[in-house]
Amino acid sequence: MGTIIAGPDEITDTEIAQNSTIFIDAAIPTARALFAEPRHPSTGLTLDLRRNPLNPDHLAILVSANSREEVGATIGKLVHYGKYSFLHFEAGKLLEKRPGEAKDGARYALNLPPVGIETRQSITYSDILKKLADKKVVYVGEEHTRYEDHQLQLQVIRGLYAQNPKLSIGMEMFHKADQQTIDDYIAAKIDETTFLRQSKYFEKWGFDYRYYRDIINFARINRLPVIALNLDKQIVSKVYKENGVSALTAQEKEAIPENRDLDVPGYQNRIAGVYKNHRQDPQEPDRFKAFLQSQALWDETMAETIATYLTAHPEERMVVIAGQGHVVKNDAIPPRVARRLAVDQAIIVNAADKEIDAALADFLVFLTPAELPPPALLGVILKEDNGNVIVEKLSPHGGANLAGIKEKDMIVALDDHEIKVIADLKLLLLYKKIGEKVNVRIKRPRTFLADKVIVIEVGL
Repeated sequence: MGTIIAGPDEITDTEIAQNSTIFIDAAIPTARALFAEPRHPSTGLTLDLRRNPLNPDHLAILVSANSREEVGATIGKLVHYGKYSFLHFEAGKLLEKRPGEAKDGARYALNLPPVGIETRQSITYSDILKKLADKKVVYVGEEHTRYEDHQLQLQVIRGLYAQNPKLSIGMEMFHKADQQTIDDYIAAKIDETTFLRQSKYFEKWGFDYRYYRDIINFARINRLPVIALNLDKQIVSKVYKENGVSALTAQEKEAIPENRDLDVPGYQNRIAGVYKNHRQDPQEPDRFKAFLQSQALWDETMAETIATYLTAHPEERMVVIAGQGHVVKNDAIPPRVARRLAVDQAIIVNAADKEIDAALADFLVFLTPAELPPPALLGVILKEDNGNVIVEKLSPHGGANLAGIKEKDMIVALDDHEIKVIADLKLLLLYKKIGEKVNVRIKRPRTFLADKVIVIEVGL
């Protein structure tokens, strides 16, 4: 069996995934990128055996020692403690030992009893708000396209604001790099169109802005800080596509949290289920370890942003608006905030399709299904190519098809507003209503002649 000896800046994610690894200093960035801060005692020698987050078939050993003398006083005794996964010595004396998880044993299928609730113990929404009054961070999870979830978010924000106006709103939907644009909009220095264009909302997030408009407008009217929580999507995408954090440049690594814990109990199993749904093609190479790192980057970045903001603004509370997978009580953002900042937190989510499980949330709310009014659409699928917005497909019953727009037409303007990217069109349509008519200027390619410019009236 070969042994690789590598410096902290030399070892890659792939090598860690393919081997059991000893981190001779648990404080090095490579170890902290997998286990965050292990919280070992500051004195003596500690050995901490963990499963390898990038490959559960291998192990990782975290070593902390405050001096060479501690190592020398202990190293010869380790052979006697092979069955333990955690050892702590002081001056060669064993002070703490913990057994590891047993690998062998019998397996039994358990017939788990069903879970129920006593209906008389249900509480009103006003009672829930009272219970949230002393929480520093309140998470309101969402399915991004479920309108009632966003209505709940606004209700909670209004209720907490009525309790105490010193409130901020943290939003997954915005990247940290766009904070100044958000600040300018909340301060009424720019209008909504400028805000959406400068923040590149439609490129970076893309979901119907109307889901979030009332929340952001409430913040703007009341001058509540809106905090961009998220990391540049290109960095996370690179981690996934190029098989781990090792692929990032030094500059990109500076943008991510140094302490990242991939070994939170239950996290890998939950993310494995998400990955199974994400990986549509079984022939695609298995990139689970990269997927795990990319998902942890989202959660760790948002947790760090929350903790950093509240440390700088101790008088405020924060409502966090994020997808339900990011607000899972025991393994997503909340424990990562708690690792950085000792604050009371609570999670409230829509009860639809949810198990009754205290590990998921503190409060499940039963909501009446609701729908946004349908958006105004042309009825086209578009692609961008060489600076052109091109019609790739047409809905057979959409206004564009009925008006005579064809596949491969290039959309260059809508009501005399220039269209350079798909987001330009989405932004203009945001302010239109079903039943209105718009003038679409297109260029139609011709084989031996110049492109033909046509203005077509389209009903939305």
